Amino acid sequence: MKKSLFWLLALVLSPIAVLVIITPMDSQKQYLFGLLSIGILFLMGFSKKRSISVIMVVTSLLMSTRYMYFRLTQTLHFNSTIETVLGMGLFLAEVYIWVMLLLNYLQTVWPLKREIVPLPDDMSTWPTVDIYIPAITNRWKWYVIPCWLRSVSITRRIK
Repeated sequence: MKKSLFWLLALVLSPIAVLVIITPMDSQKQYLFGLLSIGILFLMGFSKKRSISVIMVVTSLLMSTRYMYFRLTQTLHFNSTIETVLGMGLFLAEVYIWVMLLLNYLQTVWPLKREIVPLPDDMSTWPTVDIYIPAITNRWKWYVIPCWLRSVSITRRIK
């Protein structure tokens, strides 16, 4: 029942989300829209409910997607080759950041609920870590000795 309600809600709200993304606004309305969104998100941030977190993520994605739509439709008109190369490089970097934002939100909204598994009592079965100690010939007092002392303190803490 909960899943079907979620999909029904998503189906109903999708056209509204598309309208929010593609509706053109002048700068004054855009500022007002942005400030209202930030204010609402700020007030919602005091709640610890998961549903509020999901609403905040969806709102953030709507704002980010609105910006990406604006960039794609309004700002990718170039007059020279150098403008095209630099402008497309910047746009591709923004697309990359938008995709990373989306993936990060997916990871944080639905975290894995794993139990903490304690390490076994037998220390010989624990995972091992190689500690790299740089052997720089000049300034060895500042690099080699502190690294060596830290590695010794790590092994002493374990035993």
